[in-house]
Amino acid sequence: MADKDMKFDPSIELRITANTERYSGAAYAPESEPDHHRNIPVPSEDCLYGIIGEIAKAGAENSEANPYAIALNAITYVAAMLGRSIFLPIGDSNHYPCIFAVHSGRTALGRKGDAMALIRKIDKSISNKKAIGIPYSSAPKLHSGGLSSAEGLIDLIKDDSDGGEAGTSPGVRDKRLLVVETELANILKKMQQQGNTLSPTIRNLWDGRSVQPATKNNKISTTDPHVCILGAITPAELLALSREGDYTNGFLNRFIIIFAERDRLVPEPMPVAQQKVDYFATQLEEICNKWKGFNPDNNDTVVMTTSAKARLRYNDLYLGELNKPPHGNMISSLLERRAPYVQRLAMIFAATDMTTTIELKHINAAWAWIRYWSDSVSFVFQTGAQEEQAKECTDRANRILEFVAQLTEVTRTKIVSLFNNNASKEQIDGAIDELLHSTPPKIVVESRATRGNQKPTRFYRLAANLTK
Repeated sequence: MADKDMKFDPSIELRITANTERYSGAAYAPESEPDHHRNIPVPSEDCLYGIIGEIAKAGAENSEANPYAIALNAITYVAAMLGRSIFLPIGDSNHYPCIFAVHSGRTALGRKGDAMALIRKIDKSISNKKAIGIPYSSAPKLHSGGLSSAEGLIDLIKDDSDGGEAGTSPGVRDKRLLVVETELANILKKMQQQGNTLSPTIRNLWDGRSVQPATKNNKISTTDPHVCILGAITPAELLALSREGDYTNGFLNRFIIIFAERDRLVPEPMPVAQQKVDYFATQLEEICNKWKGFNPDNNDTVVMTTSAKARLRYNDLYLGELNKPPHGNMISSLLERRAPYVQRLAMIFAATDMTTTIELKHINAAWAWIRYWSDSVSFVFQTGAQEEQAKECTDRANRILEFVAQLTEVTRTKIVSLFNNNASKEQIDGAIDELLHSTPPKIVVESRATRGNQKPTRFYRLAANLTK
């Protein structure tokens, strides 16, 4: 039927009215109900920096693979290639280009395997050169057979060991390892088994520490390891298998978690031309050769520095967004390592530009990933309603903070009066706890005896760090 022949059907309006009157005999007013729908995380194109962005765009050009998922896989692969030759001093610790990453997306829609396919082709192109006479490979050792124990993980990059009468067992000189776990759910399940030490071992590897699992027999260890991890999992599995301890013990916050699914339909995906794959392989080899990441004798040889503009930008972020608690304690725990990841990512982007100086553009690209990570964690680990409740809690906390600042110190009774019966006891207590448990705390509480009261009165005032 042509548009000009279409006529308004008055019965449509009558049917709509009838449907809305089903609710307690009154018209259903959807505008009176809270609307917690939200968009999926939308990353910034700043994430697609340099050679990483080139690989991501090429892999997604004729396929349904998400370019940002490809980019995260590429970043982690490059991080594994770079090894421990380059480092960034932070306080008394050296941070290496070590990345743990998780691609979360629904089954099939996430296209998690497709996002890794091009990286595997590039790795194969690099690795094949060793077979034709080159004495070393820029490619890191790639393990995708799954992990079940700390001992099995360490065995992949073990030191030489003295087996007593059995003789010496040769170890692995090149301690660069990329673990690709296409079913991260398997690791989370193994970690829940009694006596399994995968979690503390993985945490130590992210820190770059030497590891020696506590075993009675077949003692193995790894010195100066450089391990990166790439995991894939559905949001439902990630929520179901993550325990409270994984949030609070620093395991999950060592992983950059992104939510990424296909963003278009391609009936007949086409592979990236082999010539293009070889080009990317050559580019990554040149980067690795520049820093000699393949040579374990070159550990801690190249100190990365930060330009004045980049340092100023990072300081602004650190004193602002990076230490502004995300909404909700669980989300805050999951994003606790945003600051070191800004610097690790920026170091990797600088290394791909063949420079030892982290510039403003590298910090900005790194910050784009942090924002994507933050948005993804909120999206995966909170419902829309929970996210709104957490935001409301933060808003109440900010109101209380301003109130305390104005009056120097206040009692809980005064805080309650601030909300004029528009907040419950639980909501007010949650906001107070958010201020008390910030790092560093924003307010402190103390008990003092007051005239006419047998029990001490509790007073809230600004923490010392805010009164300076």
